Order: sequence, then structure tokens, then C-alpha cells
Amino acid sequence: MQEITLEVILRLVFGIRDDRRLDRLRVLLPKLIEIGGSATLMMLPPRVREATRRLPFTQYGRFLRLRTAVDEILFDEIGRRRAEPGGTDVLGRLLETELGDQEVRDELITLLIAGHETTATGLAWAFERLLRTPDVLDRLPHDEEYLDAVVKEALRVRPVVFEAPRLVDAPLRLGDYEVPAGWYAAPLIALIHQDPSIWPSPEEFRPERFLDGADAHGKAWMPFGGGRRFCVGAQLALLEMRVILREVLGRLELSAPDPAPEARRLKLVTLAPAKLTRVSARARTPARTP
Repeated sequence: MQEITLEVILRLVFGIRDDRRLDRLRVLLPKLIEIGGSATLMMLPPRVREATRRLPFTQYGRFLRLRTAVDEILFDEIGRRRAEPGGTDVLGRLLETELGDQEVRDELITLLIAGHETTATGLAWAFERLLRTPDVLDRLPHDEEYLDAVVKEALRVRPVVFEAPRLVDAPLRLGDYEVPAGWYAAPLIALIHQDPSIWPSPEEFRPERFLDGADAHGKAWMPFGGGRRFCVGAQLALLEMRVILREVLGRLELSAPDPAPEARRLKLVTLAPAKLTRVSARARTPARTP
């Protein structure tokens, strides 16, 4: 799933078509994300980072090398695209603004970090839930309305992000408690998605919840956060999940040898399957044309 969502970003967001650059970025970007997002690197004090930046075999040194290699490709692509304006990808649209090259590069990396592993994790959970509920799986991929409901229910029952923190700029009253200004307040998305007063039998995977009166749940469905700081990539993620689920299920018959549900574990800021899910896949027999 990560390979697929990375490919979407490279082509739809970065707009890269050159095969050599694509091959290079397919290798570099996953390594950059893995090292750059590691807890040990994120917790390094600035003075330690500075002291180790010139040491190529340290974690920070490897991170800087990878970042430099990626930046060389991205800045070259930005320069080339400025000389040949146009295109309907995200990079083309960014270049129509007044942003400088560094700012454009930063926006591309932000979209990569925010939309690569999160969408892949959402897809992994969607397949995991489908393989544990064969009656739901049997209705796909032909029913488009039901497919959309499956995506939303997967993100409800297995939200990828566990919280959506906000910096409180004035005291916030929550029941008998008051959160002081300057603190962070964060709704725990998994708890909201398991509220039985809003979601009857919340532990069950039931896409039918979203077929009628989908908007009735209001702010209680919040896999992408909420309010004015709603995730900018939400619509792209939902579209990706629908298309990828449809394509995979239209080509393959999937089953899970182990019927037990996958446990969840915290991976940086995402809730991911604790272990890789083993899946048996068989090519679907093409339907004969009458």
C-alpha cells in the first residue's frame, strides 16, 4: 500500500514523468521518511545534531545525505517546470502562486509526509477489516455507493491518526475542568469513533451506517480532524482509497488465513497494524463476454 500511495504522490502531486527520476525517488523517499520520522532523531538536541551533521555514518548524517539527494531532484524539477509552465498536477498549481522555490519544495515534502503513510495505513486497515467481514467483502467492488461507505467505516473503526491537537489561545472550559491558555487540547479520535450513543455497536464493521443520512453523524466522524484546520488532503485520500480498493478487488480474490483481527500499535503519530497482515490472493477469472 505504501508503494501505491507513493506512486500517486510522485505522479499526481510532484507531477514527475521522467522514469529515471521516478526510480530514484522510489528508493530515496521511503528511506528519508523512515529516518526523518524516527523517534531517536526527532528527540536529538539541536547541539547534538550540529555536532554530528558532518559524520556520514550517524543517523543524522544519513538523514542529511538523503535529504540533499531528494532536494537536488526536486529543485531541478521545479526549475524545469518554471521554464515550461503548465500541468494540472499539484506542483504545476503551486508554481502559479508567488511562492519561491524553497517554499514550493517545502509544500511538496509536507504533502508527501502527510499523505503517503497515512493513506497507506488507512488502506491496510480497510483490507484488514474487509477480510474479517466476508459478507461486506462480497458486495464489492461493484457497488460504488457501498464502496464509499466502506472507506468511511474503515476510517471510523480504525482511525489512522489518534488525536487532533489544538493550541488553546484562551481558557477552555470542558465540563468541570478548565484548560489554561497556552496548553494543547486534543480530542481522542478513537474514543469519539467508539461512542455508543452515536455509533450503535461501535466495535462492529458496518458500512451501512454511512448509506443513509451520512451527514447525521456530523462532527463525530473525524478521521481527518475537524474545524477550520481540517486535513487539506482529505478528499484526495478518500478518492485514492476508493480507486485502489476497486482496482485491487476487481482483479484479485483475497482471503486471510488467520481470521483473528490485527492488533493496533502506535507508530509515531499513526495507529498502524501491529504486524503485517498475511493475505492470500488469487487472480479473478475474467467474466466471459456474451
